[in-house]
Amino acid sequence: MTATAAPRLAERTWGGALSLALRLVLLLALVLIVLQSALVVHARPQDLVTGVKGMADMLAGKKVKVIWNQSGGGHSWPNWQVYLSKYTPLLFRD
Repeated sequence: MTATAAPRLAERTWGGALSLALRLVLLLALVLIVLQSALVVHARPQDLVTGVKGMADMLAGKKVKVIWNQSGGGHSWPNWQVYLSKYTPLLFRD
């Protein structure tokens, strides 16, 4: 083995270990996202509203301007059409 071959072997070993560690972290994150999504899907609607309303109240208590709009229909396209036309101008005003 030459002197230049040893560092290259070490770099490859560390690179492989870091790559494997990164893949495992990403896999774990994906599993957690799927589990969280499954819990939200099976949550009762009133629990979701309570959580979102609690967050809005907490932000308002910290003097963050919050616009609360509770509506039915979930994440349907007709709702999003209304939300986009109503709230997008608020993001881009002077």
